[in-house]
Amino acid sequence: MNVDVVMSQIIVADADRAVTFYTTLFGRGPDAKPMDKLHEWHFERAGAVQVYEEPERAGASGVTLHLVDLDAACAALDRAG
Repeated sequence: MNVDVVMSQIIVADADRAVTFYTTLFGRGPDAKPMDKLHEWHFERAGAVQVYEEPERAGASGVTLHLVDLDAACAALDRAG
């Protein structure tokens, strides 16, 4: 098996709220919205993160992000509330 890209999917109860959070975290809006309630951020050489609204399954997913500057990311999220 030759895998080129790995995509993590984060299942959320409220896509609009999650998009606001991840837009703040990543410093930019989604790169794609392939279908209703599904938003994607693409990362060169690192795959992608999908945020998908499905309230009955929300909270049952996880993703690990490697950040260059964790303190800066935390500060940006604090400023955004």
